[in-house]
Amino acid sequence: MKQPEGVLILDAEKVGAYVEGAWESGDWIKPLGAPGRKKLQDWFTDHHIPADEKPFVPLLKSVAEPHHVLAVIPCCIDHSVRVTATTRRILRISIKNG
Repeated sequence: MKQPEGVLILDAEKVGAYVEGAWESGDWIKPLGAPGRKKLQDWFTDHHIPADEKPFVPLLKSVAEPHHVLAVIPCCIDHSVRVTATTRRILRISIKNG
């Protein structure tokens, strides 16, 4: 499923227990469509996120797997929580300005 700009759509059952949090050293993500895991630090660099903004980027993180980032809100989801043909429930995340 294509992700609309500014909206993330995830398989709610694959997400499981999660917490909202900020970037920590050791965090990683497997971006949707990417070939493997990527340190979040490297993801920030690739997307030109300034160092002083990193602590304010909202993240959805796995409770079961420390440092596993399920989503960088509102622009990227982890491959493991993508919507597939077997998805029964979705979790839709968007941020409204203002």
